Amino acid sequence: MAGVWMAVLCAFGATSLWGVAFVAPGLVATDGAELAIGRYIVFGLSSLLLLALRGFDDLRGMTRSDWWRIIALGLLGNSLFYGLMSAGIVAVGAVPVALIFACLPLVMAAVGNYRRPAFAWRTVAGPFLLVAAGLTVNAVTSIAGEIEGVGPYPVLGFMLAALALLSWLVYGVWNSEYLTDHPLTKSVAWTSQLGLGTLITLPLIFGLDTLMNGHPPIPSTTGLPTLLTWCVILGLGSTWVATWLWSRASLRLGAAVLGLLLVTEAMFAVLFACLVEWRLPTPAEASAGSLTLGGVAWGLFAITRGRRRRTAREAARLVIEGTDLPDADDADAARADEESADISTLSTSTAGAANPVG
Repeated sequence: MAGVWMAVLCAFGATSLWGVAFVAPGLVATDGAELAIGRYIVFGLSSLLLLALRGFDDLRGMTRSDWWRIIALGLLGNSLFYGLMSAGIVAVGAVPVALIFACLPLVMAAVGNYRRPAFAWRTVAGPFLLVAAGLTVNAVTSIAGEIEGVGPYPVLGFMLAALALLSWLVYGVWNSEYLTDHPLTKSVAWTSQLGLGTLITLPLIFGLDTLMNGHPPIPSTTGLPTLLTWCVILGLGSTWVATWLWSRASLRLGAAVLGLLLVTEAMFAVLFACLVEWRLPTPAEASAGSLTLGGVAWGLFAITRGRRRRTAREAARLVIEGTDLPDADDADAARADEESADISTLSTSTAGAANPVG
């Protein structure tokens, strides 16, 4: 079970880095599209650099379907997702779109468990209700604070937001199922491939934003150093490292469990917003956070207990049959050794590139 809890910690690390992306736009005096495009450019170029340092070995042997997969995942999880979301915000406003996306964790958990059952529905009925209550408190509070923020095209906006939710849902489930089916996938290589796929699809973001706003998302010189700094922070931290951590979590956890853990992204966003504004959470924020985190903790406990029982029953059956017990940690250790070697190679290559004389 140590590997499972390490995967949970990786998922929390990813959601915390994604939470940073929620407060960044308020700290940068620029259009959100410019920040997002800069973020994905950094993600794509850093991935391309890592692939180059590895001699593009991770791209050799890729079939046409492999290329279509990384491009499609980069599109669904980043480019198309952002384009639809930003267009929806222009059409209907930020709050209604946020309300729709509040449903994503539960929808992903439900779809993931339907496609590949990871736990009995009755096991997580209570945790799901707590999480839903927390998300509802958060959404109702947001609407109450910005009831005038509804845009001019509500029907179109809701449709675009729903399509954006569907885009990330397909990405999340597809990515999780692929990595679960390919447990020897190296997270560094996979993350870099997704970054390259995202870079290839960046013109879509540029085109959609230009179409919706009537002008291309080109930043002005005002506040440009701050914008570039946050593009690097988000591109490397909230995108590359977060994708790497989420991929490591996906190797051990199914889409159903990942959906449950995804709700902590909103809680980290609230926490970071409070830190930036140097204030304590409001009663509504504290209530929403307590309900959501309580539901996640309860759900993880229930799922882990169910897995222990299934493992014990399987172990008993294997002992009766005289079969050796499989050791999942051995596979984890082998994959960890391979990735440590990869990272060591990257560090050596980077050092050589930075100091060719040495």
